Amino acid sequence: MLTSQQGWFIHIGMDFNVNKMAAAIHIMRSGKAYAVDEIIGASDTPAVINIIKAKYPNNPVIVYPDASGAATSSTNASMSDIKQLKNAGFSINAPRKNGRIRDRVAAVNKALCDPKGNRVYYVNVEKCPNIALGLEQQAYNTNGEPDKTGGFDHLNDGVGYFIVRQFPIQFDRIITGSAMWS
Repeated sequence: MLTSQQGWFIHIGMDFNVNKMAAAIHIMRSGKAYAVDEIIGASDTPAVINIIKAKYPNNPVIVYPDASGAATSSTNASMSDIKQLKNAGFSINAPRKNGRIRDRVAAVNKALCDPKGNRVYYVNVEKCPNIALGLEQQAYNTNGEPDKTGGFDHLNDGVGYFIVRQFPIQFDRIITGSAMWS
């Protein structure tokens, strides 16, 4: 529990998986994000909701879920995972659909250390050993995407959903000409 941080906003990146729920818990201070806790292996969305409410009863919660959670839930065919989170009183920051995986990975890498050596993402290794391990150990498959077979993907996905929405990659677009269409 974050007893010294009562009332601070809790930012949770969440990946939905039956019996493998993953939630990466963060706080924001001075424009930087700090991973301060993790939830892994919960059975379903209601179980994660109960854990969050027990750990952070006095903190406002913003969840950055996998956008696929807007579909009907495996635990409740009439209510999506995202709707369950909203009904629990959490604020939701989710697009209609997830962006490209490569953009999410690039946003996480840049948050860890950009080309100028700046960092905006920090992990408390004692409180978040699985987040640290996942960020260090997840490999890429032959298609150049994060490998889903090593078991490191769920928390990394949760971290990525949070990071890409807080610290998106900004692309500079160079327009070299224009075309007229009739």
